[in-house]
Amino acid sequence: MSPPIVVYFNGTFVNIENGAHARLSDMLKFYSAHFDDVTLYSYANHGGCPWTDHAIEKFKLGFPNVKLCLEQYTRSLRWFTRTKNIMVSVFPQHASAILSWRLPGASPKYSRIQSQIPDAAWIINYVDGMTQLNGLPKARKLIVETHDLKFILASKIAKVSPTSARILMKLRNEIASLNTASALISISPPEKAVFQLLTRNSNNFYIPSYLEKEIVEVHTKEGNEFKFDILFIASDNLFNVEGFCCFFDSNLNWIYKYRICLVGLICKCEQIISLSKTYKNICLLGYVDDISSIYKTAKAVISPTEGTGLKIKVVDALCHGKPVFGSTHTRNGLPGEYESCVFPINRAKIEAVLNNSENRRKAESAAFRYVRTLNEFSDIKSLLAYLKSNGDVSSASSP
Repeated sequence: MSPPIVVYFNGTFVNIENGAHARLSDMLKFYSAHFDDVTLYSYANHGGCPWTDHAIEKFKLGFPNVKLCLEQYTRSLRWFTRTKNIMVSVFPQHASAILSWRLPGASPKYSRIQSQIPDAAWIINYVDGMTQLNGLPKARKLIVETHDLKFILASKIAKVSPTSARILMKLRNEIASLNTASALISISPPEKAVFQLLTRNSNNFYIPSYLEKEIVEVHTKEGNEFKFDILFIASDNLFNVEGFCCFFDSNLNWIYKYRICLVGLICKCEQIISLSKTYKNICLLGYVDDISSIYKTAKAVISPTEGTGLKIKVVDALCHGKPVFGSTHTRNGLPGEYESCVFPINRAKIEAVLNNSENRRKAESAAFRYVRTLNEFSDIKSLLAYLKSNGDVSSASSP
């Protein structure tokens, strides 16, 4: 018999404002398709993505088979989270005991879930979730969907060395916390390799995508007019903004010839708005519900972003047959042989695709071929076997 599944994610995701939101949406669809009892536990008062009445209604329509349990992340819980984070960093050998600390009466709904479905398998999004919860659940299967390497991400955001004392403390916290989980889910091959080296966990699953992507192979016809040459779909996080600005500034002497379209919350950032006012080849569309319709208007997609993890929008672009020009990090986050459809960001490569319709069509065909191979690298079947088994099931594939 399949166990109940409880997923924890802090804040709403239903507007799909970034890659993490898209991944959670696919994750919930996957679990609800394979398990009869699925619950999402979340804090309603997230600072950036709160659970409004509209968001709750949208969730009910989109996920009718998933129960939603919302609770307030109180000031006392915030301070309690900070305390636990400090203690785990200072005393990593006692991480298991520290993460089990509870603040009595602070989260009654969370306590109720644990008492009503004690046999549930828990999936916690981000290592941060392990301290945000009011004591880790006493679950036989407690899985962390890692999303990122937290300490590397913190180093890049703060622009400090990974060897700085602050970042090393975050590393201690991250590895100590992850070692208390029964299984980990990695989003890219490099991250899986790091977790295999730094944790004792044999249940380390690489999941590039939870759902088989729906691929409608429509090729660009000869003579088709595109509205844009380059498309960048991105949230407003620091890496996206800095990545695009750096790309544009570094290639200013020739990139002005191409029509560039930006879509998503990145369009609200002052740096991006300023660029679009100065250079008329940049078009800002803002948040768009139907992304598929936007892909049809552009020749290719760019991902100039560094950071960690897999760029979800890159996979989406390839599913739509779009060649991608990607940063080193973007390319390193992809498994397998992608070189015929994901190219380095340089003038020669960009002009070779954008200025030559035959080259572009070849890259389109390569994109469709590549995304069909993604499931070959996934540990999704091993993850299902692990969740439904009584014991450990190590991941089967090795991307």
